[in-house]
Amino acid sequence: MARSTKDLDLRSELLAQWLIPMPRVLFLDQPTRGIDVGAKAEIHRTISRLATEGLAIIFISDDAEEVIAMADRILVFRSGRVAYEADRGSSDREAILLAAAHAEREASDPLGAA
Repeated sequence: MARSTKDLDLRSELLAQWLIPMPRVLFLDQPTRGIDVGAKAEIHRTISRLATEGLAIIFISDDAEEVIAMADRILVFRSGRVAYEADRGSSDREAILLAAAHAEREASDPLGAA
């Protein structure tokens, strides 16, 4: 627990320092990696508040569920190109992971009949 609290304190302090000049866009790369659920929720609340206040946030994460929960718009890049794009509510975990892995969904017919 102490490590998670220390990590949250450090990340919160860094975030506050980055916001001093009040940027218009904030890039966050894996901001919740390696912290506990409570600390993650606090970071998510802070990010949501900043977005509500008008700050554009580029949120980079390899956690598809986190991206779905946090993003208004989702872009998956592969080999320098957009491999997938969706707005909030029209995306799902499988589609994101398949786009990242350069795969396609299998046909819904389990027997593969046409």
